[in-house]
Amino acid sequence: LPETPLNLAALKTMRIHSDIWLLFENGTVLRYRQGEQMPYSLDNSVTAPAEPADLWVGDVGDETIYLGDALAERILVFDKATGEYQEQFQAAEGTPLNGLRSLFVDTIHGTEYILTDSNLFQERLPQ
Repeated sequence: LPETPLNLAALKTMRIHSDIWLLFENGTVLRYRQGEQMPYSLDNSVTAPAEPADLWVGDVGDETIYLGDALAERILVFDKATGEYQEQFQAAEGTPLNGLRSLFVDTIHGTEYILTDSNLFQERLPQ
């Protein structure tokens, strides 16, 4: 456990993939390893998520982080090791990601699953 108490009131989601990853309502991502907070921040060259919905952290061999932004109806992709921005996914038209709630990424099959308030989408990951 961290030596400094951590206020989890604004915690949006937590993922565990060798490290513990915490996503907060303000878009901050914290990374812990063996109880110690690791220096980590997401690249600020892209507009921060206005309303973070969910975080998906790649397993060993998948060095990506997917962060769903419900308000902007997009999914941001970052490098897991450095936090560097890589790309974003948005619908070409319409608002299919309205009410974005959750993400699941299957890199083995090249598929992402996106849950909204009213739909579950299965999309191929770009090559």
